[in-house]
Amino acid sequence: EDMFGPVTNDTTVIVVQVHNRLKYLRELIRSLSLAVGIDKTLLIVSHDVWDEELNVLVRSIDFSQTLQIFYPFSLQTHTHTFPGESTKDCPRDAKQPKALTMSCTNAAWPDIHG
Repeated sequence: EDMFGPVTNDTTVIVVQVHNRLKYLRELIRSLSLAVGIDKTLLIVSHDVWDEELNVLVRSIDFSQTLQIFYPFSLQTHTHTFPGESTKDCPRDAKQPKALTMSCTNAAWPDIHG
């Protein structure tokens, strides 16, 4: 806050969803650093994986206020529960009538695969 001032109702907020593509994030950060007025924005970087290289890169941003947030239910850490696959999930291509007879977890609300 000392370097960039407080976040107010007039502050522009930029939210970026980051995956595990360090090269693309590096290019985005370089591009953003050249934007006029970037020092008056709040840059929020949302991660769906934990990657130390990505975290270090984001922490190195010195042209705007930056906040990192992490999706709490990452496939990386929840491989056998939501959002990963649970043993109680319906088979991927099970149609709803079959899924209902199986009593699997998502039988009542199938996804695009069945």
